[in-house]
Amino acid sequence: MCRLVAGEDDSGGELDHHQSMVNETDRMDPQIRAQIARLEARISRVEARMEKLEVSVQYLQKRMYVYGFVCLMSVLYAIFK
Repeated sequence: MCRLVAGEDDSGGELDHHQSMVNETDRMDPQIRAQIARLEARISRVEARMEKLEVSVQYLQKRMYVYGFVCLMSVLYAIFK
């Protein structure tokens, strides 16, 4: 039995798996294919929303650091005035 070691190329196995999934999808009922397409579209919309949220969180974190720095400087100024 041969185990894969991190870094070994297993792209051939991935290609075989993908091809078997394509063949399996071709044999599916049209209703199931339509439902899979709807779910994939929904997943992509959720991923897009998550990316927007990540960007806004990063922006808010930057603002928080700026406000914290300004607050710290004002406290230091008040102490050493």
